[in-house]
This record gives sequence, C-alpha cells and structure tokens, in this order.
Amino acid sequence: MTVFWDCDGLVRIEFLKQGSTVNSDRYIETLRKLRARLTRVRPGKNVILHHDNARPHTSRQIQDAMKSLRFYETLPHPSYSPDLAPSDFYLFPKLKEHIKGKHIEDDEAVQEDVRRWFRGKPHEFFADGMRKLIWRWRACVLTLWLAFEEPRRVERLGFEAFLNLLSLCRIVTYINSAGNPIIYAWMSPRFRRAFLSALP
Repeated sequence: MTVFWDCDGLVRIEFLKQGSTVNSDRYIETLRKLRARLTRVRPGKNVILHHDNARPHTSRQIQDAMKSLRFYETLPHPSYSPDLAPSDFYLFPKLKEHIKGKHIEDDEAVQEDVRRWFRGKPHEFFADGMRKLIWRWRACVLTLWLAFEEPRRVERLGFEAFLNLLSLCRIVTYINSAGNPIIYAWMSPRFRRAFLSALP
C-alpha cells in the first residue's frame, strides 16, 4: 500500500498486488497519478513531497521525473528514520490497531476496509499527524543544538533523558552533513533564551 496524505486528509492511496515491489518505473507512474490528483483536490497549492529514501525514491530517474511533474521541493529524509516519517510513526500504527484481530477473507475486502477507515477519519486526525512531524523536527534541531552549544546543561538533563531526545536527532545530522547549517534559522534568539532559562 502506498499512501499520500497531508494535514487536510488523504490525497491518494494505491494497493499493490501481493508479491509486487515498487521499482523506479512503478513509482514514476504513482507520481504521475499523484500529480493529477493534486491538480484536482489541491489546486494552486505548493506541495512539498516527503517520502523515505528507499532506492526507488532516490534514483536519478525519479529525480528527473519529479522535476518534470513539478514536484520541486522534497523534504529530506535520513536513512533508517521511521521516527521522522509520519506514515510510519503515526498513520500505519493507527491503521494496524484498526485491523488487529480482524479476519478478512480476500484482498478486495481488505482494501475496502482500509478505504472505509480513511474515509471515517476527521480532518483533525490528519492535521495531528503533521503537527507531530513538526514537533519531531523541532526536537531534533533543539537536541543537536544543545549537544554542541550547551554540553554542561545537557549533562544536567540526565543521560537517559538526553538519549531519549538524541534518538530524534538524525534528520539534523543528515542536513548538517549536507553542508546546510539550518540549526539557528529554526530557533529565534527569543525562543533560545527562553528554552535555556528553563534548563537546570
């Protein structure tokens, strides 16, 4: 199953046949269908695409197709970071909870059940998932900044608390290693002062 969603709701869902895999050609076709759908349901809106960095999503062929389809901006995603993928940390766990314990006979019935579940979700459900992504990004930025700028204060947080925060930190490390120092751009001086004054 491939799902595209935003803070307003479900945009597109595709089901694969059992045993199928997503390769570059298949993903390009998915992106074409997504662009057509976005033109109808989100006309005039600038879209920032966020997908993980699985090989079909990062190939040169995909990058070229994304440009031709006018997907100009993509949110970067580091390797092995389901904690920063809203479908992985928010959407799929809730869907699994819905499906748990059900005995559904065939693929069509599963697909209909999943579609019905999505249709029954209010706007706020999807908006909440996007808010959680923003919170996780901010936590990453804050944690990395503290680790480099305020190590003594980090020590006072306690090792376990710091490790919990550090587990959210991969996206910033990824962006940093690309040579794009965005840490301070994401925190105003006023916010930084307020946060530091709250630390032990």
